[in-house]
Amino acid sequence: MVSRIKVLLLLPLRVIALLCCTGFLYLLTNVNVKITPAVQKGNELKLQINKNAFVLPVTTAPPTMPKNINNNVVVKVMFHFGRTGHQLKDIASAVALTKIMGSSWMLATPSRKFTKEIISIQDIATNKSICCGNDWPIIHFDETRWSGFESYAAFEEYVNQKVPVRARNLCVKVSNSWRIQMHNLFSWEKNGFVSNGTYEATRKHIQNAVTAKDHNLYWNDTDDPGVTRVVVHQRRGDLSRQSKTMGKFHILMEKITEWHKGKLAFHIITEPKNSEDVFKNGCKFPQRPGVSCIVSTRTLAQDFGAMFSSDILVVTSSSLSTWAGILGEQTTVYWMPNLNYKNTGNLKSQSNGKLKSQFFSVCEHPPKFKCLNIVGNKTVECGCS
Repeated sequence: MVSRIKVLLLLPLRVIALLCCTGFLYLLTNVNVKITPAVQKGNELKLQINKNAFVLPVTTAPPTMPKNINNNVVVKVMFHFGRTGHQLKDIASAVALTKIMGSSWMLATPSRKFTKEIISIQDIATNKSICCGNDWPIIHFDETRWSGFESYAAFEEYVNQKVPVRARNLCVKVSNSWRIQMHNLFSWEKNGFVSNGTYEATRKHIQNAVTAKDHNLYWNDTDDPGVTRVVVHQRRGDLSRQSKTMGKFHILMEKITEWHKGKLAFHIITEPKNSEDVFKNGCKFPQRPGVSCIVSTRTLAQDFGAMFSSDILVVTSSSLSTWAGILGEQTTVYWMPNLNYKNTGNLKSQSNGKLKSQFFSVCEHPPKFKCLNIVGNKTVECGCS
């Protein structure tokens, strides 16, 4: 009698187990999932999906990079050359790395040689008291990657080749323009390779370091709350003299006066050198009543602050205005990747590839970014192909 009761009690459990196994087998046969060799690593299961390997935790958490470190990893950003926009890329790459890899990966305070005009350096560190131990092994992420990684699989392979499987404490030095571009991070999250919220966590981390800086970041050219503030960046100071694009920007600026009703205050930001054409012709576009326009060049912090805090931003082929668009809270950021951004004079010609290779894809970008092409005197939305 007792044995019959045990059988009856165990029967539902066997049925449930059979159903679960059947469901799992259905998943494997219908979702194109293949288990790779050495499937079990701790509490994680290694899977292969669409030829892009990633780790699927046993929990319901989104996929993320495998964490091979038993204790702490400290990431140090070494000094890089380049102006403010490039230095922000170096810092952001290290921030993104720590966000992807998890809580055991921490970011130390970057080198003081980085620009300090627009960011609070100490607020970049994820743990202000952490530093590499004298006896910690050091690995270098130092392969130049101007455009970041072509795929998440390439990034994963790179990290797994560098990071020791059984390291307890580790010091990672990021240098030589090793980059995880923000558009890489956005695409990886959208396609499920990194946890949801990784892009925004990285963006907010850097944004907080910007707003923590003791300077006036915010627009102060008008106190009228009814004015929509439009900032247009014109890069002129270094080798990327872009005077040939002025007419195209004028076409977009005129369209903005049609698309956005009410009072508009245009503020064209440029640089002290090589900007004669901007001061002379910058505001010479068709304007309706209620539209004003000024051209100025001020300190780096003031110029970045105007772009950062604008309502509408028009970026050029510039890391600085691109970062203002990423970090700011504008309602709209317009970018035109296919303009012929070239130098003038006898300087070496530079193609427009810089903006396209270091910015968001026309198919994958945050909603506030609007990609446009200028065809004749018309604006046409970028096609996704």
